[in-house]
Amino acid sequence: MLMAENEYRESLQESSLPEYIPENEENIDPLAGQPDIEQPFIGPSLQFNDFTARWGGDSHSMKGKLANSARVTFEAFAGVRNTSHLYLVNDGTTTIYYNWKKIPKINPFEGCATPKTQRFYFNTSSGVLLPGDSLKFPFVFKSPNSGIFTEKWHLETKPVVCNGADLEVVLRGVALKEDKNKKARNELEMELLHKQAVANIRMIVDEIIAGVRTPDRARSPVDAYITDEEVFERQNPGMHFSNDVINQLKEVYLEQFPEEEKEGVSWDLSVSNMKKELMALEDEDLREELLNKMNMAVSSLYFPPFTPAQSKMYTVGYNVLSEVMDKMVTHAMILRNMLGMPEKEETMPETDQILAANENLRGLGEKKKKKDNKEEDKKDGKKDNKKGKGKEKEDKERPKSKNKAKSRMAASPTPTREKKTTVIKAPPLPKDMNPVSCGDPVLDTKFRSKLYIQVYGLLGDMMENMVGMFEDIKMEEDQIIMNALS
Repeated sequence: MLMAENEYRESLQESSLPEYIPENEENIDPLAGQPDIEQPFIGPSLQFNDFTARWGGDSHSMKGKLANSARVTFEAFAGVRNTSHLYLVNDGTTTIYYNWKKIPKINPFEGCATPKTQRFYFNTSSGVLLPGDSLKFPFVFKSPNSGIFTEKWHLETKPVVCNGADLEVVLRGVALKEDKNKKARNELEMELLHKQAVANIRMIVDEIIAGVRTPDRARSPVDAYITDEEVFERQNPGMHFSNDVINQLKEVYLEQFPEEEKEGVSWDLSVSNMKKELMALEDEDLREELLNKMNMAVSSLYFPPFTPAQSKMYTVGYNVLSEVMDKMVTHAMILRNMLGMPEKEETMPETDQILAANENLRGLGEKKKKKDNKEEDKKDGKKDNKKGKGKEKEDKERPKSKNKAKSRMAASPTPTREKKTTVIKAPPLPKDMNPVSCGDPVLDTKFRSKLYIQVYGLLGDMMENMVGMFEDIKMEEDQIIMNALS
């Protein structure tokens, strides 16, 4: 076979050479500038994509090795079909038969079973390529899920090319997941960018507005509105201001000057300066008198003025008691409503009745009665004195009866004085303030007993709250005293 091919090539070369080429040939070849036609390869030859696979002289010397690897790539969304092609051209002089063989994929995770899902589709049956024929071999990729997937196939030919080396086809498919939220995400990003821009603009405007303001008012001069108390405490540390005493010291300060020099003279509220000026007086009598007055006045300034302390306990107790009284009235109204008793008409007593009731509770009513009785006795005594003047003579004429009365008084034993216990009785309520009765004594008794139980509970809670508050106030006052002493 090889001998026949060599003889065929030699005959073609001999026939292509001209026998004689004259030096001055007038006829020029019109195809001289065109490339020569490639002569076909004598024997099996296959264009595998851009790789030329030809007969190498034997079919086993390169077996098991890789001659060329053609990559067919795909990219599509999951569930969408995509097609790519592999180009095969028979540029030899021999008919080539081919078939496909799949290379099994090695699983790196031996213990894990991978689902066998087909993602690459093409015609795996054998075929034939005649000399000069070309084939656009289609491959289809479709994956139900996203990911990257690969498969390897070998193209086996007869006659064998590349001395038995493998022609490999690598199918690589990329399945993308469709971004269904892309539109919503873009809208959200635009909205966030808009809000960010608005916030930045608002911040810049606020800063500009905050910087635009009226100038600050000029500060008042130091000690423009200072009081005499502040001046006195500043110049006389350790002393306490008293308006009456300071006025006395001002009068003492002015006494050292004659009448014609007192106008326009004022004391600077400094006790030490005043003492120096008084010590500089030449008149000893005046100096001692004024110093004595100053010492008498100043001695009272070393003690803090008395300020009456407000009793917190009284205020707290009064508030708690008022709250309990309101609760009593509320409970009484609720209880009357529950028992079906008629509503009580609230009639306020007159002012005279309230004052009379208060005076009776304090015992002032009896004192007034006694005063009224004494005034009446005095009036009666005056009348009796007028009558008594006429009877003085008769009394003088009766000395014996007087002595008898004295003897009787002396003879009679002097009784021991017993302590009188004054019992203050509650004044009777006015007619308008008496509780309204429903006419049913059983219902009235039930109302009073239940109201008594509720009022008893309210008073008990009131005492507990009041005692707790008083203890807290006492602890605070003790702490204040301890802090002051320390």
